[in-house]
Amino acid sequence: MTSTPPGNSEKPDNSVSGLRHRLFYGRDPGPLLGPWLACGILAIVSYIFERLMPAFHDVIGPFYWLLLIIVSIATWRWARARAGGRGADRRHKDRRKADRKAKSKADRKTRG
Repeated sequence: MTSTPPGNSEKPDNSVSGLRHRLFYGRDPGPLLGPWLACGILAIVSYIFERLMPAFHDVIGPFYWLLLIIVSIATWRWARARAGGRGADRRHKDRRKADRKAKSKADRKTRG
């Protein structure tokens, strides 16, 4: 893996935006950081609460799993929503099909 972006073979892009582009493949990490930070803060608060009140140890355990599930779903949705594959193509395909149907109906009305 090279440190230079494609098309720029002169010198590597060591700026913050260039590093972010390489790390996240050009995706904006903002929507991902919100759920991660919120779940991290809740995990820290619940850990402190558990240390202060050990009787709640059995209650806090499933809460950690819930936070892990929330972070996993948020990460999966972030990665899938920005994947340029099938989803966007499917929407355009449906739109083209709908446009063809509307055009064929208009053609039939003008002919007959």
